[in-house]
Amino acid sequence: MKLNVKLNDTYKVQDIERDKVTPDWVESETVKGTTPDKDVLPILPNYLLSLVNGYTQGEPISKDIVVIPISGQQWQAMMADERNKLLELVEFTGKDAGDYVRSFEVQYPRTPDFRKRK
Repeated sequence: MKLNVKLNDTYKVQDIERDKVTPDWVESETVKGTTPDKDVLPILPNYLLSLVNGYTQGEPISKDIVVIPISGQQWQAMMADERNKLLELVEFTGKDAGDYVRSFEVQYPRTPDFRKRK
């Protein structure tokens, strides 16, 4: 299922929309075999290589890879399509994209509301 990430003006994730009709990049790039156990999964794009553990470059991906937490700066430096693919990879490995996003957004600095000061 394809994910579409909506950001607010400070690049915080406002919403993650799940398109249940359109296949995600893993599904669309999988080469179908004669049986499901013979399907060949895609290789990981170069821009995601530094964000995973347990993956050998050039090999097909597997559910055993671990998507490591990123920083807010890394998230903001990614293009929209790259963010979507990252979160789709998170869900492919069996984790929740929303939980993954919250894991780095809690580290964002909080801007104090100076209007409340007396």
